[in-house]
Amino acid sequence: MRLGKEGLVSSLRLTDVHGVNLPHSKKTPKNYLHIYCLLLRKRRISSYINAQLTRTSPAGFHAEDVFESAFNSLRFKIVDMEASKFGDKSVQGVPGKKLPDLDFVIVKEKLTYGVDVKNWIKYEFDSINEVMDKVSLALQLEIIPFICARYVDKDTLYKIIEIPGIVYPYQTLILPPEFRTLAEEATALLGYPILATDVFPQYKLDFINKLHDVMLKRARR
Repeated sequence: MRLGKEGLVSSLRLTDVHGVNLPHSKKTPKNYLHIYCLLLRKRRISSYINAQLTRTSPAGFHAEDVFESAFNSLRFKIVDMEASKFGDKSVQGVPGKKLPDLDFVIVKEKLTYGVDVKNWIKYEFDSINEVMDKVSLALQLEIIPFICARYVDKDTLYKIIEIPGIVYPYQTLILPPEFRTLAEEATALLGYPILATDVFPQYKLDFINKLHDVMLKRARR
């Protein structure tokens, strides 16, 4: 009660933001997004450790971290992560199951994007459905789809652009820096494009900004 009176918490429930089934009495700190991002980062670090022990790949979570860093450096405002709701809009889901979500909701110059990162190695027919499912989520939230994927086929790419939406086929598999030696060997011996880094090189940052500028011009027509 005291926290509420002093303005340290709001009455917004987690169910209003992410569809998490918490009791009605639960209240959300006003710095909720900061806390939530910290919890996500801790979960990702745990996944990296688990990956080393089980020999599974941490590439998916790490790619999200790299894009998070890119959006921050380019002055996009990250307003939500693992988002299934935005404003008064919510995505459709299966009753009794966690709502599907987008990796980020970001804003820049009054344009709001629903971003999903796909750092996959293989691209198959089912991959197209995965991409379009994420596009559908953004449209349900009435925001601009922004797909960041190592590869997207041309037909799907043009289909998203026509919506209108953004696709960034960044081409290089993104891995944590610990895998740099493996990445260099794979690139040298197999010609496989891999980037082992925590941050994008400037030319990739510039390309993300260029995609936004193009969308900004389209929105102003």
